[in-house]
Amino acid sequence: MGLSKALITVIRKNEDTIMVGRTHGQHASPITLGLKFSVYLSEINRHLERIQEGKKRMIAGKILGPVGTGAALGMNALKIQEKTCEILGITLETASTQIVGRDRYIEYLSIINNISVSIEKFATEVRNLQRPEIYELSEYFDMDRQVGSSSMPSKRNPIVSENIVSLARLIRSFIIPEYEAGVQWHERDLTNSALERFTIPYVSILADDIITKMTGVISHLFINSEEMKKRAYGDQFIMSESVTTALTRNGMPRQDSHEFVREASMYAYENKITFRESLLHKGILNFISGKILDEAMEPKNFLGVSKEICENSIRNSENLEKYLAGEIYD
Repeated sequence: MGLSKALITVIRKNEDTIMVGRTHGQHASPITLGLKFSVYLSEINRHLERIQEGKKRMIAGKILGPVGTGAALGMNALKIQEKTCEILGITLETASTQIVGRDRYIEYLSIINNISVSIEKFATEVRNLQRPEIYELSEYFDMDRQVGSSSMPSKRNPIVSENIVSLARLIRSFIIPEYEAGVQWHERDLTNSALERFTIPYVSILADDIITKMTGVISHLFINSEEMKKRAYGDQFIMSESVTTALTRNGMPRQDSHEFVREASMYAYENKITFRESLLHKGILNFISGKILDEAMEPKNFLGVSKEICENSIRNSENLEKYLAGEIYD
């Protein structure tokens, strides 16, 4: 839950922090940093739900002997197994061979892999936004003691995020041998035994490590809100969807609105003029007033329900925490 709390802190502080949204690596429409991190928080919430829902399947036991009959325990074998698992607080295997079904282990690794994908995604976004040509986010860097490069003393590299990405890829590789471990000869062999001494502990320890590191990155993140605002207000083209919407709301058919704005955009690119200049050249004031155009060109007016999404994500996370703690029930 530490990562969730770190994300919530960033979201609360940045519900209104405008930045450029990006699709295909290109500028899209404006968003807020709070919305970006709300997406991450919602993803973490789903992982917590998956873990909770999967416990009854992933944590199971059996004591019914080398082929699963329970013959050595006598007629009360099932009751003995049930009581044993009850004492241990785990699910009992309904029918087993000498070992519990490895589909349970595969499900566990699948959930961990899914988590590792999310953590890597978060880290990759930090790395991308820390690039000098963007520099909207950055890992904490101790300028008194930290060394960024052995050859270039000026460097401030996103080393923790890079470490997270590297380990996340290693984590996901361990599911392949566990898939193979699900296949044994008859009621038991040892083809799963040796590899599981690595798959389960390594995946668990490494997952804990990258979650802890990601929590640290988010908790001490440098947020360059001025650069975000500068970029959002410095690229008029990010308001093309907003202008298209304004034209449509004021009577122009949606497809015609799209084509009008597309042509204006291409004209602006070709003639190296601003988006607004091109719109005026194309006669946009014949369709909407100057006031409506001004409003449509203002990034803060085209954030939709971003703030409500932030608040919903936080509320869902807090309710989930209470549920997992047993304070509220379905």
